Amino acid sequence: MKQVSIILGAAILAGGIVFFATGHKLPKPEAKDSGTGIMGEVRLGPTCPVQNNPHNEECADKPYQTDLILVNLDEVVIKRFSSGTDGKFKIDVPPGDYAIRKASSESALSSCGQSGIVPVEESGYTEVIVFCDTGIR
Repeated sequence: MKQVSIILGAAILAGGIVFFATGHKLPKPEAKDSGTGIMGEVRLGPTCPVQNNPHNEECADKPYQTDLILVNLDEVVIKRFSSGTDGKFKIDVPPGDYAIRKASSESALSSCGQSGIVPVEESGYTEVIVFCDTGIR
């Protein structure tokens, strides 16, 4: 029985050496989704100097790619993140109350952020729309 264990152990070791020697790598563990956070979309508007009535679809707010920060109620930065070219984002954060702000004051936009508190519950994602003002009037 002891001889079988030694042979089996040697075979497993040899297999591992061959596995790594051939350039194969063990798969990295996938990043775990925390199950809580904030997801949403950044919208840029107004996009026309005068809002028409009836509403002109060409003047609708547009998806916007930008850098944002997530802060706690004491305005301490918790996380920096970006929206995609489609304006969408998803960030994992623990439950708590947060606010979304623009990442830099150097932007030409007068304001960009989520008004009010964004509560993250014990499970799931809070959905928000972040508006960025073009300053067009």
